[in-house]
Amino acid sequence: MTDVAIETFAKIGGHGEIVRKLYEVRLALPDVGFSSFHSADGVHYSHAAVVARIQGKIVGIISYDTLEYNQSIFIYTGWVDPEHRRKGIYRQLIGKLKEIAAEKNVVRITGSTAFNNNDMQAVMTKLGRRPVAIVYEMDLNDAGDK
Repeated sequence: MTDVAIETFAKIGGHGEIVRKLYEVRLALPDVGFSSFHSADGVHYSHAAVVARIQGKIVGIISYDTLEYNQSIFIYTGWVDPEHRRKGIYRQLIGKLKEIAAEKNVVRITGSTAFNNNDMQAVMTKLGRRPVAIVYEMDLNDAGDK
């Protein structure tokens, strides 16, 4: 197995390579009517990140925020390059995030995925996460509520 370097960033703003990769990931996601991104270009610059690199190339990212009001970390994006999936990279990213959570006295890590993203749901279950809610959205048109 190739050596994977894991890096952490308190804020991704100012780290253009990470922001660009998250933007590319966002553009590659299927349009399922679900998004946790908050800015017009698809990336929120105040998020923190755990990044995996192989030979300097970004091959995995988890972007997240620490939510102090409920002692949790919320994962906004979890991604591993398709060429490097099923090699334990996401597990390493989550492992590092669990270390960060322990340092911050966080009691839970949460996140979400699209209802039809069966691959990510399987990964989350395999890593010990469990479904706890169903989220509904309502799109509003320019005239207001439909």
